Amino acid sequence: MKTKFNMLKIFVVFITMLILIGVVSASDDFGSDAVKNSELETSNLVEETSLNDNPDDSLLSEKNDASQSQVLSKSNDNILTNSSSTTNETVKSGVITSQNLKTDFHSGKSMKTVITDKNTGKGIGTLLKVQYIKNNKITQVEFYHTDSDGIAYITPTLPVGKYTVKISPDDDNVTAKTITKTVTIVKTTSKITAKKVTAYKGYKVTLKAVLSKTKMKDKINEGKVKFKINGKTYIVKVKKGVATKKIKLSKAKTYKYTVQYMGTNNIKKSKVSTGKAIIKQRYATKITVKDIKGNLNDEKEYQIHVTTKSGKNVASGKIKLTWNNKTLICNVTNGVVKLVVKFGGNFKKEVKGNQYYYKEFTTAYKVKYIPSSLKYKGSSTNYKLISTYKCSSCGKTVTHTHTSDQKTTKIFVS
Repeated sequence: MKTKFNMLKIFVVFITMLILIGVVSASDDFGSDAVKNSELETSNLVEETSLNDNPDDSLLSEKNDASQSQVLSKSNDNILTNSSSTTNETVKSGVITSQNLKTDFHSGKSMKTVITDKNTGKGIGTLLKVQYIKNNKITQVEFYHTDSDGIAYITPTLPVGKYTVKISPDDDNVTAKTITKTVTIVKTTSKITAKKVTAYKGYKVTLKAVLSKTKMKDKINEGKVKFKINGKTYIVKVKKGVATKKIKLSKAKTYKYTVQYMGTNNIKKSKVSTGKAIIKQRYATKITVKDIKGNLNDEKEYQIHVTTKSGKNVASGKIKLTWNNKTLICNVTNGVVKLVVKFGGNFKKEVKGNQYYYKEFTTAYKVKYIPSSLKYKGSSTNYKLISTYKCSSCGKTVTHTHTSDQKTTKIFVS
């Protein structure tokens, strides 16, 4: 009996376990379906959101584009976003070629420099930066525009010396490796010429030296010239290829003088050149003119002569006449001035009864010679124009009488 009871107890436990296992299994199935349903709903939500342009996903896309733009558009350490939409420029990768140069100071010779597109081989029109370096210091910086073929001619204007030259693009839209070349500037030669100069005694003469350009493109505009004349030395600065010195020489004769360019760090000393300074004698002059006498209202031609003391006519110049606060200027031609005068005058008249007294009228003239060249010295003199009375009734110019209506009138002319 006890054995049966135990068997029954075992059977109940077994049944209970089966029931429990079923419940757990049912519970597992329900959970699995819930998870699947949740995943399905989430998938649908994501798909729907994607179709509706989820703002978060769009922002992420823009950020990615901006990140790429930053890498492509870096210029001068500044970041330009969205460059593809703001500029049509394309950064070109170029190759620069040039040459070394050895030339005279300021010769004007150039280094042909070319920048080409690395991909196409075509020239690039751009701006090149050129740095000249000496003793590890940048001494000069220049910029050159290349033409449509990518060519620029770099012309150094440097003092004598050896320079390292670095050439690179100065353009945000062009990249190229900086190249290094060498420029050597050597002293240039000089040539000087002493000019023939003239002056008249008593005036300063201007000594003149002219420097030839030789191998230089421009006129020499630096350094000094040494002048030697009459036992004296003068040092003068050069200006635009010329040096001059004004001095006074006492004697009328021909002097020899020498000139020499003294050289600089850039230009060699010249050889000595010899020139002439001619001091000419000045000539004293004299004016010859006689007093002129004529009757009232008559016209008369007369001449004024201007000569040297030895009697030679002066070549040119002017004569200045002054009288009664009036002035007349005439040209001198081969030492002669021709004039025409009409005699007039305010005659002094005295009446005593039937006697009339007329006295000749005199006008004083002052004449001055004004030379047109320092060759002649000026001179001056005086002369007179004398007008005598001429009777308006009979035309006589001497003392005479007139009788009318038994009345006699005597006219005295003096």
